[in-house]
Amino acid sequence: MAPEFIETRDIAVSGADLAGAESAVVLDAFSAQGEYVLVDMNPRDGGDVDARGYYVAGAYSLTGEHRAYDRAYGRFGRITPDSPFLSEEGGPGAWEIAARYSLLDLDDERIPRGGEMADYTLGVNWHLNDAVCVMSTYVHSHLDDIGSARFFAIRFGIVF
Repeated sequence: MAPEFIETRDIAVSGADLAGAESAVVLDAFSAQGEYVLVDMNPRDGGDVDARGYYVAGAYSLTGEHRAYDRAYGRFGRITPDSPFLSEEGGPGAWEIAARYSLLDLDDERIPRGGEMADYTLGVNWHLNDAVCVMSTYVHSHLDDIGSARFFAIRFGIVF
């Protein structure tokens, strides 16, 4: 039998307050963003339950491209290489390095098997052209009183 890592018991609440803040910046080939979220729940049987989390992330284009930011939707766009791979010029595409740190704090006595979980992420992305990207990511995750996990992933993306 596999160990039980997460207990999914419901917490009946009469209401909850959610507060959050986020920010993003683009400075030429560098982009960064971060977000903080706090949830204050009011259980029906009294007291309160708090959960919070945040992340900070940054990326840098080694080949000099910049990531567009769409203010209307609050999101980053994709990178379009100045010199696409396998184009007539025979360019390298766009190369990007990225890092992220995130923390989820469920350290409340009313949350079964809560605790804090931290993730450290490093990535290298290769944008071959404006529609194809190869993304490689290494993640180290640690959950209090449970342990750590490490993994490496490669994704291949195509935009239609």
